[in-house]
Amino acid sequence: MEDEDIMRFREEMFRRILTFITVAVLFGIVVFEAISLQGTRNARAEAEKMVLELQEDLQTLSQSNEALRQEKEELTAFWEEWSPYAAFTESKEVLTLQSDLFQRPEMIPDEVREAVLSKLEEETRQDLQNPSKEEEELSFSFSDPGQDSVFLPLRTGGSDQDGCLVYTVAREENHGMPVELLFEVDFTVSGSVIDRDENGKIKWNCVAYDMGDGWQGIGPETDGQKQED
Repeated sequence: MEDEDIMRFREEMFRRILTFITVAVLFGIVVFEAISLQGTRNARAEAEKMVLELQEDLQTLSQSNEALRQEKEELTAFWEEWSPYAAFTESKEVLTLQSDLFQRPEMIPDEVREAVLSKLEEETRQDLQNPSKEEEELSFSFSDPGQDSVFLPLRTGGSDQDGCLVYTVAREENHGMPVELLFEVDFTVSGSVIDRDENGKIKWNCVAYDMGDGWQGIGPETDGQKQED
């Protein structure tokens, strides 16, 4: 009898041990699946976050490309409109024009000199009751110490007989007063010849000036420009 009880006890303990082991294994499987599921959820959340960031980057890049495309179209249109005029700036004749004008400040017409003198007198006048009438000798230069000289040519005219407008800045050296100037010269494209006078000097025609109060035109009939003999 005792042997049977011992056998039953052993069988019961064995079943319990098997049950415990089975439960432990199942619990481990559940925990592993839970961890795997959580990892999958985290990975999915990270993937969704990455997808959203990529979509934002793609949208930003698309907007940037569209802006660049529009800017390119605008620049292309601008170039197509102005390139026929700007092409003249690459001509070797430009250096000739620049060198000639910068050595001939006397090409600044009397009308401009009188306007500069009048403005200087207005700015430096001390006695309003008895303003000075004494004429001051002006000295102009196209160079600006410490800065690059300004010389911007713009081609005008037709196919055979071309013209060139030149924007530049002169400075009254005694007072440092700047004056913007617009000169015109004739230029024959077919022969690459700048229009010159009977003495071989380039013919400069100042057509407008600006001392900060707006551009003032100079008509041919009032042009006080001087030509070298």
